[in-house]
Amino acid sequence: MLSTWTLWNLFLAAVPVLLAQALARTARWARVERRRLALAAIVPLGLLWLAFLPNACYLMTEWRHFLFNPHFQAVRETTNPNDLSALRVAKQAAFLLAYSGFGMACFALSIRPIVRALKCWSIRPVRVAVPFFVLVSLGVYLGLIVRLNSWDLALRPTYVAFLALRALVHPTLLAVILGYAAVLAASYVFCDIWIDGLKLRMHRLRWARS
Repeated sequence: MLSTWTLWNLFLAAVPVLLAQALARTARWARVERRRLALAAIVPLGLLWLAFLPNACYLMTEWRHFLFNPHFQAVRETTNPNDLSALRVAKQAAFLLAYSGFGMACFALSIRPIVRALKCWSIRPVRVAVPFFVLVSLGVYLGLIVRLNSWDLALRPTYVAFLALRALVHPTLLAVILGYAAVLAASYVFCDIWIDGLKLRMHRLRWARS
C-alpha cells in the first residue's frame, strides 16, 4: 500500500498546507507593516499555493482504483466473507479511507489560513468561492486525466492554458468540473466544521484539566 509513489503523493498534498501558512503570514505582515517586500511576495506565493492545492484533492480520487479495479470487483462479489482476499480488500479500503482523509484534511488546512488572511484584508471569502473551487477542480482534472504536474504551470504555461480552456468550453467536461467543484466546496465546509469542533473539544479538555 505505502509505495514510493504513495509517499510522494502524500508529500505533495502537504505542500499547500505549508505554502498557505507562509502566504497568510506574509499577507498579515504586508497588511500591518506595509512592507514592499511582503507585498511583492504575495503574488508568487499565492500562485504557488494555488498550483499545488489540487494535489490535496487528488488523494480523494484514489478510490477509483478500489471501485473499478477488476480484482477488487471480483473479490467484493465473492460469496465467502471469510476468504483471505476479502480481508485484503478490507485492508485496502481502510487504507484508502485514511489516505483520502489525509487529503481532505490537507485541503481544509490549506484554505483556512487564507480565509483568515482575506478577512484581515476586508475581503469576503464567499465572493471568490465559486471561481476558486472551479479552478481547483480544473487543476484536479488536468492532473488526473491529462496527467500534468503542478510545475507544468511554470515549464509549459501556454500548453496548460490551452488544455484548461479546451476543458472549460467542452460541455461535458465543464459539467464534470463544476460538479466536482461543488463536491470540493462541500468537503471543505464539512472539514472546516470538523476542525473547529475538534479545536473546541481540545480547548474544553485543557480547561477542565487546569
